[in-house]
Order: sequence, then C-alpha cells, then structure tokens
Amino acid sequence: MPKFLILFQLLALNISCFSQDDTELHNLKQVNFTHVYTLEDALNHPTEVKILELFSSGLIELPSEMEKLINLEELNLSNNQLTSLPKELYSLKKLKKLNLNKNKFTEIPSAIFKLDSLEELELMGNALTTIPKEIKNLKNLKKLNLNQNKIIDIPLHLISLSNLSFLALSYNQLSGFPEHLTNMVQLRFLFLNNTNIEILPPSIGKLVNLSMLDLAQNTIKKIPIEIGNLKKLSILNLAKNPIQEGDRAEIRKLFQQQPTIIEF
Repeated sequence: MPKFLILFQLLALNISCFSQDDTELHNLKQVNFTHVYTLEDALNHPTEVKILELFSSGLIELPSEMEKLINLEELNLSNNQLTSLPKELYSLKKLKKLNLNKNKFTEIPSAIFKLDSLEELELMGNALTTIPKEIKNLKNLKKLNLNQNKIIDIPLHLISLSNLSFLALSYNQLSGFPEHLTNMVQLRFLFLNNTNIEILPPSIGKLVNLSMLDLAQNTIKKIPIEIGNLKKLSILNLAKNPIQEGDRAEIRKLFQQQPTIIEF
C-alpha cells in the first residue's frame, strides 16, 4: 500500500477520534436541570426545573423569585424553619407535590389554596391548629398528611375533597372520631392514631374502599359490627386500645373471609 494512503488513513482515524472525544465533552457540559437540590440552580434555570428538593437546608424564608419556576411539579421543603410562603407561590400552576413536613407553620399558607394542580400536600410535624375552608379549592388533592399537629377539629368542608384517597390525622388533639369523614367513601388510607377517640360510630362501615385504617393508641372499647362491611380492608390497626379479648374474637370473625391483618 502506498505510504501516502497509509498516512491518509491514520489522519482520518485521528480526526474521527478527536471528533468523538469532542462530542462526549460537549455532552458532559449539557447538565440536566430538571431535578435540582439547590435554590441557586433552580433560579438559574427556572423553566427547566421540574423537581426541587430543598429539605434540611436551614431555610427561614423563600424568595419571591420562586414564581419563575413555572414548570415545577414537585417541591420538597421538609425539615426547615419556614413559617410562611411567598404569595407568589400561586404561580406554580403545574405543582403536583408539596412537602412542608417538619417546619414551623402555625397555619396553612394561603398561597397553597391557589395551586389548582396540587395532588399531594404534606404538612406533618408543624403547629397547625385549624384547617381553613379554602382547602376545598384543592379539587385535585389525593393525599393530605396533617399528622403531628395541634388540630382540634376536622371541619365539614374537608369532605368536599372528592379525589382525596389518603388522609393522615394522627397525633392531633381531636375530641373524638369526626363522623362526617365517613361520607368520604373514596378514602383508601385513613390514619387516626392517637387522636382521643373513644367511640367508633357504626357509619365507619360506609368507607367501603378503605385499604388501611389506623386507630391505634386511642381509648376505643367496642368496635361496631358495621366495620365488617370494609371488604377491601388489608390492615386494621387497633393496637393499644382497651378492647377485651371476647370483642377481639368477634372482630376477627368479621374478617375471617378476607386476608385482613388485624393488630391489637
């Protein structure tokens, strides 16, 4: 083979290798900003961010510039020191998941009630005392976690959340079982652990779609036979309630035709 042809082939090979390396270097520079962990990255690429995780970041407040994150779908602000949210947050029209667990909120920030697309709202471990009527504006809400707050009353307007399937109210200061919740027949998960419940009403049998019911650490002595209507129930937690052994046997008998796990 002529020398010039060999040299030409070697040159072509080197150019090809260089071109490939150059492409790989270019791809490295194209960082994906759809899922970020710092406020700086989010605000530098506001229209790209879909998931923003700022948990345990020592945040005391959020900037109003958050309104620029118009494509944001998930926002995790758990375990910070937040007491309020900027009113501009209502601009996040695509937001589906908002996690505000373990902050310092004493009321649910009003901007939240304008988040039309919101499907999951987590507010566990704050200092909330009430659930405002504006919560009925969240028509698409599927999950609401209000565990470990200071709520004393569950308002009637909560039942207007017709898409809600997960409701967690454990470790609040309720005065009994909120019977109007039995009208929320779409519920699949209901948590009422340690909420001062003494009497469980027969209307509990209306919640026919329940998969899990947590009533542990209350003072319930009797369980109505209507609970046997819950044919989809997978887990029934009655631990640390003063239910006598004879009554426990009756409850087991109600569910003997289905694989329900019952804890006493």
